[in-house]
Amino acid sequence: MADTYGAVHRALYAKLTTALSPLSCPVLDSAPLNQPMPYAKFGQHTADPDDTFRDTYTVHRIVLLFFTGPNAGSSGAVRGKAQCRLIVEAARNALHHVKLALDAGTSVRCQVERINIDDGPDVVTAEGSMIVRVDVAE
Repeated sequence: MADTYGAVHRALYAKLTTALSPLSCPVLDSAPLNQPMPYAKFGQHTADPDDTFRDTYTVHRIVLLFFTGPNAGSSGAVRGKAQCRLIVEAARNALHHVKLALDAGTSVRCQVERINIDDGPDVVTAEGSMIVRVDVAE
């Protein structure tokens, strides 16, 4: 069986890095303590077989997390929920209804299933999350 798990991760990383770099938002596998905001990171990744049709697919669901800093002060920079919305929208535009270039398996579909933007636990920062579904033919 091909390593579609790694292939999906690498393809998403490449797409997100390209889409979010103009917004100065790095894409991380994990964030160290005190990581400067904004940043995006990979969360949970599940892969389940789906053989309901003739072909065998693996359905990957990946949670992406987005973190932005406090609302704008006197500098006028877009921060908080507004910044989070910009970053999430850029990620959605890069991933929704595209075929990913995979180095193992064939991307059949990439779809953003859910987006959530909310206040961070400190009510000063903002957090976003996105669930991305990627169907891969083996």
